[in-house]
Amino acid sequence: MKLADKLNSTYTIIIGEDEMKNNEFTIRNMLNGSQQSINFDNIKALLEL
Repeated sequence: MKLADKLNSTYTIIIGEDEMKNNEFTIRNMLNGSQQSINFDNIKALLEL
């Protein structure tokens, strides 16, 4: 997260141990701090947006 802040990233994808266990990843909006967990099976639909 510190590196994402330093790079002025708008979004960060988080894939940690808990996310892997739940077959999901988290997208965090670095501007407002909101985040959303998304199942790996739904990544195709997300990228089509």
